[in-house]
Amino acid sequence: MATIPTQALAAPRVSQEPSTQHCNNVEFIGARGSGQPYTGKGSFGGLGPEVSKMVGVIKAQLKQKKFSYGTDALSYPAISDSTLIPSAAELALILSGDPQGITDYINDNLDKFTASINKGVNDAISDINSYHKLCGATIYVLVGYSQGAMVMHAAETSLDTKSHLGVFKKIAGTVLLADGYRVPHTKARQFGTSKTSGEGIESWFFGPGRDVPGPGTTANICDANDFVCDFSRDTFLHISGDLKIHSGYTHCDSKEQCTSQKVLTTASTWVGNAVIKRLDNMAR
Repeated sequence: MATIPTQALAAPRVSQEPSTQHCNNVEFIGARGSGQPYTGKGSFGGLGPEVSKMVGVIKAQLKQKKFSYGTDALSYPAISDSTLIPSAAELALILSGDPQGITDYINDNLDKFTASINKGVNDAISDINSYHKLCGATIYVLVGYSQGAMVMHAAETSLDTKSHLGVFKKIAGTVLLADGYRVPHTKARQFGTSKTSGEGIESWFFGPGRDVPGPGTTANICDANDFVCDFSRDTFLHISGDLKIHSGYTHCDSKEQCTSQKVLTTASTWVGNAVIKRLDNMAR
């Protein structure tokens, strides 16, 4: 089975708690993509360009309806996706069908790529629980890219338990971009050019884990041949190109002016509509 974390461990808080004088209608929990630097400053606010774009789309919808919102950017390690590039020796063994190649790749590459995810999951769960204690009426939108999408997938899985059920029910929408835990034929609403049978890199190596527990309000975005979310054995034959697909959902110049694929807006708008519907129902 895919190694999706199922329990939060003790972890230091990395984000500020909301003021007891002001509880937002919506709190965004965002996790940037692999290799993207964390900073609380600048136009991306620690989210990275892709997550910042998707959060921004939903914020615009909320602002139009006069709903308040806040943002929590998780500062987990998010190591680079270049870690997934196998050595020449590993690649030769993999392509020859030698199982040792797969074993070496898991130990030397894949495990390193996923190592930071547990901390992100722990931080997400800790933050949501802290918010919930202070602001019981606030609902949450989870947004992540690459390892960040894996963080959100695993956090939702962990929260969908008896001990966290009250908090889990407050998750009103999720946007997963290039999720390495993606299962074939996920019940989440799928966006992007990959086939519905596509699966994430962790699912391919270890077998599908648990699908997202809130599929009716979860958007799963993945383009065909994305190294992380649409993995297959053929991926090893086209590593360079498939990694470019994985990192190609936005293009930013040196001034952090970014052009994003239309699919990010389309998927985020779909989730935003579900969030607003939830808020409207709460107001009745």
